[in-house]
Amino acid sequence: MQGRASPPPALAPGTFSSVLPAVEDILGLVYRLAEGGGANDEIVQKAKAIAAQLAEMNMAASSLPGGHLGTDAVRELTRILGEQAEAKRAVLRQFSEVSASIAEADGASPSG
Repeated sequence: MQGRASPPPALAPGTFSSVLPAVEDILGLVYRLAEGGGANDEIVQKAKAIAAQLAEMNMAASSLPGGHLGTDAVRELTRILGEQAEAKRAVLRQFSEVSASIAEADGASPSG
């Protein structure tokens, strides 16, 4: 028996969360800055927080099986796997047809 592949790493709840609230906060701070409010430090802190959040999500996604693949590679693999699955279904159909014809030739019904 061959060894099984280890299960993919579990993702902590909240690993992937929306960055939109933080972006909205930054936009509000930028607006305040444009209006004359002193929000430079807050903007920098929020931008660093978003960068850290995105880096963490990127690392988590990359650690998933196939996470390093781009969308084109995933599409190509999906196409190849689909072709392989169809080839296996064709073999099973042929096997079923041959089994049915053998059963009919022996006088037995294919369903038992």
